[in-house]
Amino acid sequence: TTLVAALLRKNALSFWCVGDSDLFLLRDGSLYSLNLRQEFKNELVLRALDGAFPVEEAFTDAQAGALSEYIGKENVQCDYTRIPFALQKEDTLLLCSDGVSDTLTLKQIRDMLAFSPQACCEQMEKAILAAQKPHQDNYTAIVLKYHGKEEE
Repeated sequence: TTLVAALLRKNALSFWCVGDSDLFLLRDGSLYSLNLRQEFKNELVLRALDGAFPVEEAFTDAQAGALSEYIGKENVQCDYTRIPFALQKEDTLLLCSDGVSDTLTLKQIRDMLAFSPQACCEQMEKAILAAQKPHQDNYTAIVLKYHGKEEE
């Protein structure tokens, strides 16, 4: 089991992630990945950079996509924000499982996040189903649009 959770408090975002679920931010037309996937590939890349083997092998290793952290593991290490960061008016957040982010391209995700949250989710589902990936992983998405802090 993987997790991506977000807390919006006042105008600041905090998040917690375990595994290979993703958290994206669309700001001013640019898409940013806010979390680091907890996959064995990251450990392989570090070992390769240390000279153990060519970096390319880290991406082709049969175990590269295996989770290094997951809910249910003893002593889970969570990726999280150390300091909440300010959201800007019209920022859009996507919390999603890898069934979304491994099926859609980053361009597709960016373009779909420009729609309203409801329309975005509908477009994502249509595109995921249209991809007709054999062994399609489950897909879950939550889209949040930040409209700005109300002045008191």
